[in-house]
Amino acid sequence: MGEILRTIAYNLLMEWIAVNERLPQENVPVLIAASLAAGIKKTVALAYWSLELNDWDIERDDRLIGINSDTIHHWMPIPVLPESNV
Repeated sequence: MGEILRTIAYNLLMEWIAVNERLPQENVPVLIAASLAAGIKKTVALAYWSLELNDWDIERDDRLIGINSDTIHHWMPIPVLPESNV
């Protein structure tokens, strides 16, 4: 029970970070928030920041729906999953 409460507390403290404020560590998977279709549709995906590319490394399927460095506006670390299967 203590581990679950720690995980919940950690996840509640996590917040979205604007890409114009700070970028994530290189090659660490993060959740990204992007606006598509002139901001009408919003989506979340998994991506990595690449210093080599000086751009986001995004899965091909996500690029196909329009996610790119111009549409990404926030990111956050991936929340810690609880150890329990409950």
